[in-house]
Amino acid sequence: MHFLLINDEFTVTGASTMFFQLAQHLVASGHQITITPIGKGDGPMRERFASLGPIATSVDLKQFDGAIGNTICAAPAVIHLGKTLPTIWWLHESEVGLNFLLKNQASIGAFDAAAAVIFQTEFQRDSVYRSFTYRRNPAELPVIPYGVALPEKFDRERVTPKRRAVRIVSVGSVQPRKRHYDLIQAVSLLPPDQVECVIVGKWFTLPEDAQDTVRKNKHQFHFTDEVLPTEAVAWIESCDIFCLCSASESFPIAPLEAALLGKPIVLSDLHCYHTAYEHGRSCLFFPVGNIPLLTMSIQLLLDHPQLREQLGDAARRTAISYTPEAFFARFDALLAWAISRGAAHHR
Repeated sequence: MHFLLINDEFTVTGASTMFFQLAQHLVASGHQITITPIGKGDGPMRERFASLGPIATSVDLKQFDGAIGNTICAAPAVIHLGKTLPTIWWLHESEVGLNFLLKNQASIGAFDAAAAVIFQTEFQRDSVYRSFTYRRNPAELPVIPYGVALPEKFDRERVTPKRRAVRIVSVGSVQPRKRHYDLIQAVSLLPPDQVECVIVGKWFTLPEDAQDTVRKNKHQFHFTDEVLPTEAVAWIESCDIFCLCSASESFPIAPLEAALLGKPIVLSDLHCYHTAYEHGRSCLFFPVGNIPLLTMSIQLLLDHPQLREQLGDAARRTAISYTPEAFFARFDALLAWAISRGAAHHR
């Protein structure tokens, strides 16, 4: 079959990484794909997508058996394509997506136009987007968690050796939603001779006070800017503690990668994590924006290496159930159902 993939971005994000892995799977399964970008942004993922199929800005829909729209930004395309093709809409956003819809209310029609809408967690489906989905058949609103596997080869060339006893790594674009400035403030309150912090992700913006903190403690902090997933995982491998301070997530892949590597995880207490992680057993949670409790959580792990090991082992046991094989099997079943249903509908 020939599928049209509507891609929002070619920057390195969890959404683009997972979409690329799906594209790889489709091609490996014998399907053809064509990628249509809907955003103007470019990045390292373009070349990777182009290795799997053509990237086209204009297409003949008669050539395709179905379409898959990636992220909330694909909503207008889903509305258009859903009139002609069985179209699956894959949502990777939580509250961010809700804010997008409130500002772009015409995009709400994508919930009716899509043959199916995919979510990562029940909370994302049943709480965040419930106002737009309550009329749909539950079978058309599947929860399909990410399936994550570590790459066969890590790109370790640019990963620098540790300068201090403990390295903390965070992965995510440097922008307000990820709240890296909370981690920066927390690390600045810890013993400077013990802790260093690496933030892996494309640079967008950072508050001036956080930049001042980095400048005053420049030997403690390192920013990689945008890197490919194989290098991001290598940075995670090098750390002693993984931390993600986001204000909003749907179900990010970086904590799963850290867990697969047996790293202790510190996470902001978001609903999306509750189906996978448990505070004090497989991670440490802290309230979003609560820098004192974030600092205390990291200090606790600094003081107790055995606890770091216990949390890392428990995190690994949690993460191994989120396999690519399980993800692809569920996606394949949904795709076959959508195509057969769409063929009958468009006769």
